Amino acid sequence: MAFVDQWKQMKAKYESSVKDKKPSEKWLGVFRKSTGIESACKDLDVAIAKGSRENCEKALTNLKKAGETYLTTLDKTADTETGPLKQVKTKTLRANLDDMLTEAHNAIKGLDSGVFDQVVGPDIMSRVMGLKFPKDAYIKSFASNDAFKNSYTTNAPSGELASIQADFAKKYRVCLAAHSMFMANKGKAMQKSEILKVAKATLVSMFDQSGREGMLGIARTWEAQQAKETNNQKEVLAKFLKSTPYQVLEKVGGALNDDAEKLNASIAKLQTIRV
Repeated sequence: MAFVDQWKQMKAKYESSVKDKKPSEKWLGVFRKSTGIESACKDLDVAIAKGSRENCEKALTNLKKAGETYLTTLDKTADTETGPLKQVKTKTLRANLDDMLTEAHNAIKGLDSGVFDQVVGPDIMSRVMGLKFPKDAYIKSFASNDAFKNSYTTNAPSGELASIQADFAKKYRVCLAAHSMFMANKGKAMQKSEILKVAKATLVSMFDQSGREGMLGIARTWEAQQAKETNNQKEVLAKFLKSTPYQVLEKVGGALNDDAEKLNASIAKLQTIRV
């Protein structure tokens, strides 16, 4: 989406939610002062379309100046606003504008070349290198060992459990591929914008496929199915909760929870990077 359209959308959302104009400085305490952001966004969109690096840099400088000035205005408004709704929406507008300024910066500065791990930074690199799922024996076993297709109650293969394990294994393979792609770029030189794109795609893929909507959630589905197959036999359920398969499940859950925290922090950090 063009930067001018992003800005217009932000303003419209704010004004429709609070039923008032966006915050602004005033001339002589009466007349609303333009932020200059819309015209700066238009200039940047035109410069990008024409492919002129010199004009892009000039337009980016103007947008940053206008944007950062308005961020200060929004900070003042948030600090002095007494209405809860306006206060929240002002902070949201500020966050969205800040994100757009980061995106604009990276759209231009991202044309330069950089080294993958240097652009991504040591915090993200150390978190990704510290992820457990690529090497964890419990997760690998849960994804591949036929024992996890068996019902604890009957000690025989269960179609439902086999299907659940297959889903887990599929997510596991996607996570491994994303992790391999991320790590394979370590030390590589490429356009900075491409580095951010690759890092975001792989981090989000790992987070989605390993978290509550991925492996972690599927592991809990496996646990629920095992409990279901006890047919509410309390003694059998109590034994299952002390069994080796259940202990493995707990190890899997613990590792994936730790990884989810690392990946979530990495994604949040990546969104703040200005190349």
